[in-house]
Order: sequence, then structure tokens, then C-alpha cells
Amino acid sequence: MTIPSYHHITAKIRMLTPERGGRASPIPGGEFTGILAARGQQFSFRCRMPEGGLAPGVTATVDIEFMFPELALPFFKVLNEFTLWEGVTIGHGRVVKLPEA
Repeated sequence: MTIPSYHHITAKIRMLTPERGGRASPIPGGEFTGILAARGQQFSFRCRMPEGGLAPGVTATVDIEFMFPELALPFFKVLNEFTLWEGVTIGHGRVVKLPEA
């Protein structure tokens, strides 16, 4: 399954290193699904990770699509911060852009 070109937000994410509680291995390139947490709420999302993956300690800008945008979007405005969650926090992010209306 490929990710459609539509996205709900563009965000800059930084993966935590294993020493800071992050993953020991990179997130593989291609489609990635997970959980973003913001202001005490958690939301399912999917995105396309950079070719070659996203290693611990690395920052990347990605387009994110929420599974339930009507619930998530009030929590994800430009400059709002969030965490990337996989049972524990594995990264941090900040919304950098919303698609043109």
C-alpha cells in the first residue's frame, strides 16, 4: 500500500538516541505508522520515512497523515510540539507547516 500524496501536517522530527531512551535501531525507510502524542492525547498516523531510514539522533522533515484527522488536527497547529511514541517516547517533533487550504 502506498501513502497518498495528501497530508495533514508537515513536521520536523528528531529521534532520540538509545542513551536518551530512544530506539537502538533506525526506523526503516518507506511507510511508517505510529502514535504521536500531544497535550496528553495520542493519535495514530502514517508517514513516509526518508530513503535509508531515520537513525537515532537524526532529524528529518516528514509529511504526516492522521488516521482520524478530525480528532487530531486541533492539537497540531504550526509550532505545536509533540512526541513520537512507541510504548515509550522515541522522538520529539514540531509542526512546521499545514497544507494550503
